Amino acid sequence: MSNLTMDSLLDFEAFSLDTIPLLDSHIDRAIQLSGEIEEPAQQWQGYLNGLAMFAFEQWLLDRAPDISVSREQCGDCLDIAAQLRVQGFKLYLMATGSLGDDAIAIPQDLVGTERAAHLYVAIEVVEELEIARIRAFIRHDRLVEQETKDAATQSYQLSLNEWDTDADNLLLYLRCLDPIAIPLPVPRQRSVNVGLWLRDRVDDVAQELSWVLLPAFGGGNLAAATGMRSSVDELDRLLGEIQRRGMRGICEMSVNARGGFRDFSIGDVQLRLYAVTWDAIAPDNVPEWQLLLVLGTPSGEKLPDGTRLTVRDDTQILLEQTMDLTQNAPYLYSRVAGTWDETFTLSIYLNNGESVTLPPFSFRP
Repeated sequence: MSNLTMDSLLDFEAFSLDTIPLLDSHIDRAIQLSGEIEEPAQQWQGYLNGLAMFAFEQWLLDRAPDISVSREQCGDCLDIAAQLRVQGFKLYLMATGSLGDDAIAIPQDLVGTERAAHLYVAIEVVEELEIARIRAFIRHDRLVEQETKDAATQSYQLSLNEWDTDADNLLLYLRCLDPIAIPLPVPRQRSVNVGLWLRDRVDDVAQELSWVLLPAFGGGNLAAATGMRSSVDELDRLLGEIQRRGMRGICEMSVNARGGFRDFSIGDVQLRLYAVTWDAIAPDNVPEWQLLLVLGTPSGEKLPDGTRLTVRDDTQILLEQTMDLTQNAPYLYSRVAGTWDETFTLSIYLNNGESVTLPPFSFRP
């Protein structure tokens, strides 16, 4: 240990109670991942962020082995921060040196856009001692409340006293808090414009997401279409069931209402989402649009117990539906209405902690 600095020795003493050892496998994998970063000057930070990620995974395995962790759907910005999905939360993990009163910087691009995370975690990494520890974390909503953006560096600069330094609180969040309690920015620049469906068109975003536009309604039933008969029949049946269950507004659907569907998956769960939209006039004579969403499975089997669907506008959650054992229907559904300048965003949560938020729906016919 003669080649270690005094700061490193002090770090070692500070880490003694909550040290996370970095294994040889962690170091080898971090070296491999950082080598994939194109810019050589950024590879060292990428290496440290990789160590921070493996340290966090080890900490979580030791403290809460029942909590699920995933690196899928996390993007690729290891030179800036490591990313993980934990119990439906999106986390950014940032490796730091020994933290005193220095501010911790978070790039604005990781805060104010669709790349934002629920939680930002600073992890001290003492690479020469092959140890790390969870140092501090902050919620997205608390971060943006601080209004500490630095225009010169395009980042949020927060001193350590503005972070939560109790790792047990972080573990409590991951165990008990619902991700929807920490709202994230809604990506308005990429929406599915269902207003075009009324003109028998789909936009580029809908095409990229493989939305299938179904034939127009006619005589109260969906018209037949070669190659779409099963989907047409299924949506027609679902609308009939929903109407019998008493959802207001189905019988008031405009004759020009159009529907579509999209198949996708969350982990191993295969899902099918139907969307039906139509225009209407509100009681105060303001033009509005209606959106009916039906979430089920391509096979028609019941959604997994605990599956939750939420619909929000730009500011708040409007509706929330959860699948439970008492429900006879194998699907979840919601209907919302708004003016033409409003958008609606759907999020789906599984009971294993996995989730997805789809691009918002807009109405610009």
